[in-house]
Amino acid sequence: MDSKRFHAYPGRWQSPHKGHRYIIDQNLAAGKPVLILIRPMETDERNPFTPQEVEIMLRVAFAKEIAEGMVETQILKVDVQDFNRGRGAAFNFVELEGQVPDHVKRISATEIRRQIRAGEDGWRDMVMDGVEEYLEAKFNG
Repeated sequence: MDSKRFHAYPGRWQSPHKGHRYIIDQNLAAGKPVLILIRPMETDERNPFTPQEVEIMLRVAFAKEIAEGMVETQILKVDVQDFNRGRGAAFNFVELEGQVPDHVKRISATEIRRQIRAGEDGWRDMVMDGVEEYLEAKFNG
């Protein structure tokens, strides 16, 4: 078993964007490995991608870091509502909201999906490198 302790980021990742990348890169820059947990969502208007499609996009976006053993992805078998612990042992809860710059906080997957559906191009500046083709294929087939 790998003895590294990973910093977990659970989410829907609908779709992976530069705000997500910024937060993850903070740990990577500090040499901290990251585990990206993908929630198993049913596809709908708000969640157009299957967990498997999300994982493909994330694996493209983090290909270098995955090859280096610094990022792993995992699709959860069940959807998780809360992360709980009985006491301060085992792992920490880290709140990053105050550490994220405003320009990063403004990036929105909802806005990305809206712009793609409307035929606008501004969304390209918001998504992680390498996922554009997946987004275009999904929305513009």
